[in-house]
Amino acid sequence: MHRAPPMPRFLSGLALLLSLALPLRAHEVPAEVRLDFWVLDTPEAVEVYARVPVEALRDIALPLRGPGYLDLTRAEPSLREGIDLWLLDALTLRRDGEALPRGALKALRVALPSDQRFLRGAEGLPAYFAAPPLRETEDLFWEQAVVDVALRFPPGDGALSFQAPLGTLGLETHTRLRFQSREGILQLFEFTGDPGAVTLNPGALAAALRFIGSGMAHILGGLDHLLFLLCLMLPLLRLGPLLAVATAFTAAHSLTLIAAALQILPTAPWFPPLVETGIAASILFMALEHGLRPSTDPRWRLAFLFGLLHGFGFAFMLTDGLQYAGGHELLALLAFNGGVELGQIAVLLVAVPVLRALRRRFPGRALDWVLIALVGHTALHWCLDRGEAVAAYALTLPTLGDLLSAGGLRWLALILAAALVYGVLASLAQRLARARPQAL
Repeated sequence: MHRAPPMPRFLSGLALLLSLALPLRAHEVPAEVRLDFWVLDTPEAVEVYARVPVEALRDIALPLRGPGYLDLTRAEPSLREGIDLWLLDALTLRRDGEALPRGALKALRVALPSDQRFLRGAEGLPAYFAAPPLRETEDLFWEQAVVDVALRFPPGDGALSFQAPLGTLGLETHTRLRFQSREGILQLFEFTGDPGAVTLNPGALAAALRFIGSGMAHILGGLDHLLFLLCLMLPLLRLGPLLAVATAFTAAHSLTLIAAALQILPTAPWFPPLVETGIAASILFMALEHGLRPSTDPRWRLAFLFGLLHGFGFAFMLTDGLQYAGGHELLALLAFNGGVELGQIAVLLVAVPVLRALRRRFPGRALDWVLIALVGHTALHWCLDRGEAVAAYALTLPTLGDLLSAGGLRWLALILAAALVYGVLASLAQRLARARPQAL
């Protein structure tokens, strides 16, 4: 029998022992990862501080001891490798669209997730990184550890944007980014997955263009809003009535968008699905109304009533998106509203000629019945599906105390504002009807 030389056998055994005792290679993607960033724009540099769970730094050899404790005496080289691979190589900062040079890793420390010093304030970060590290004897499981890092990028002027494929760090990634401008203004950004390029301090024009595009995308990409507009248009297809309807719809959803900007929307989890169910019900109502009682009477009242409801749907998107306004919240609100209107105009310019041509090709009510059936069937299914989501919550009526609270008074102010706008529209409609009865 052939025997292996003693020295190679000894070395192979030693390698086996080291592979079992020292490193752990983390290959699995974490189910959920939570990241925290500070971005400080100063005249001397752009300072970026990040807190990253160690389990998100995959494919690196981590030195362990005992049942899976991170060996703090030898962990720094592996963690630096992970930060280089998953953060520095992936993170890009831009000034007015031009990429800054790669950042430099200035400090790194392992921390407990319960250590809140990293999150308390930007002014305390230098002292936090200068504080003594964790004791080398700390029993910290590697899956529970976080690594805090200080990065430094060159300074510059102009709009600063942040981009990193953070969604690759976990199956579900939640990020909180705090940005402090040179003027000391602090903004909070929160996003899930990969947010793409986020402009942290956009100018007024950039913010306006972004929200105009968002408003157009929301109306053009929202099938429920498009079907509602279709139901409003079917009996009309003439410029005067369509302008009256568009004006009423715009005025109504502008009120609820303003309510969103003032943060008076209910925060209960049942409110968004309730609104979405109401939007589906409004489409079903409009389809049935046109089918059972076809009329060319003024429809601006229906447009105003349901516009308030649809405005809440717009508001949910706007509320989440206002964090990207960069301090231009009022401008963003107006721009988003303008984008919605531009989207509606685009729909009218395309849909009205098409519907007129189809009416000429298919005279009578045949075309209307086909559209009503398709729209009504879709809206009915939406009502049922969304209604199930609402039924999962326990709805409670507001108490007298709730109605008299600050939130209840703001709701009362919104109702009074809606009544005032409705009165103005009604007066305008009466004047137009007396001047040109055929317009409505």
